[in-house]
Amino acid sequence: MIRYAKIVLFFAAVAVLLVCAPLFASENGEGETVLARVDEHEITTEDVDFLLSRLDPQMAAQFATPQGRERLLEELINQHLFYLWAIDEGLDQEEEFLEHMERIRIDQLKQYAIETALRESMVTDDEISAYYEEHHDRYRQAEKIQASHILVEDESLAMDILAQIEGGLPFDEAAGEFSQCPSAQQGGDLGVFERGQMVPEFEEAAFALQVGEVSGVVETQFGFHIIKLFDRQSEGIRPLEEVRMQIERELQGEKLEELYYQTLDNLKERYEVEILDAVE
Repeated sequence: MIRYAKIVLFFAAVAVLLVCAPLFASENGEGETVLARVDEHEITTEDVDFLLSRLDPQMAAQFATPQGRERLLEELINQHLFYLWAIDEGLDQEEEFLEHMERIRIDQLKQYAIETALRESMVTDDEISAYYEEHHDRYRQAEKIQASHILVEDESLAMDILAQIEGGLPFDEAAGEFSQCPSAQQGGDLGVFERGQMVPEFEEAAFALQVGEVSGVVETQFGFHIIKLFDRQSEGIRPLEEVRMQIERELQGEKLEELYYQTLDNLKERYEVEILDAVE
């Protein structure tokens, strides 16, 4: 019984998708395979693909198999049978249906009107460049480095490991074999970090290294480290291309908000608005 209820709920959801999908493909285009025909209506591979694309990712994964697609095809057939029955019974002329469709039309038209009014909110390259030049400080980045380390509790062991590295043992192999830090699984890689993120003794030693250089044994409250520097990003202003999309989103949001309320002000002058009671 529970399984049956789940099936009914799923196909009810599919029915809603079909009703709410204004771009649903119903005509057979070139190159499409006709999978079924209900009276004169053809159901194609594109119809099944479209329905599949409307499902949430988790549900879509369940119906992406050949068996799942067959179930979707069956539901498309079932839905069109309901459509034909509705036409034959004159349901499309019933007052309740017409009122429902009018509400849908009004809601869709409102959304389309907003989209139309806000089309002029596009951001130009010149605006992006000007904003970048005027707000350099917002895109300033601190000096960053990428480093790996080996951490052990015993100083003599750390000295021995350092000697092996100086003798040719690859740093990542040494980290994987000896380091007691979880980063050992990544060859000791700590990723990219800036000043203030590590304990002072570690930070001072790491930032003093040249790219490719291995430190001596460094003692901190956590134990004894051997550090290797892999990359350094100098302090400075991030390049425009790196922050272009971020700026565009910010300017787009500002333009949309400004244009939205500017349009509303004009509309309120054009049409009468009267608040008759307080919202409780």
